[in-house]
Amino acid sequence: MPEPALQQRDRIICAFCGAHALTPREKQIFSLICSGAKNTSIAVALDVSEATIRLHMTNLHRKLGTGRKSELVLKMFDWVLDGGIEVLVAEAREKVPASPKSSRQIKKKMSMTTS
Repeated sequence: MPEPALQQRDRIICAFCGAHALTPREKQIFSLICSGAKNTSIAVALDVSEATIRLHMTNLHRKLGTGRKSELVLKMFDWVLDGGIEVLVAEAREKVPASPKSSRQIKKKMSMTTS
């Protein structure tokens, strides 16, 4: 998968996990699941036991209302398709006002490209 696609996937996973109040460890596990990793591989990558991964998986399923790994990934896709990421972007824009300096820089760049 090309680098920009991986970065976009990671941003979507991060936004999804944040919107669903997943812990940092659950986010790591969810990300590895999205890349197709099995419990054994996840346990090795995170240097924990498979039992610990199963416990985290139980918590993920409980929080997201799923029962299988494939359902976890589908839940994220449904969230994206239902506009979940757009809602987060809109909320972020409302919280962070544009700084005057940034606006001036943008206008300056725009005038340079039109000249």
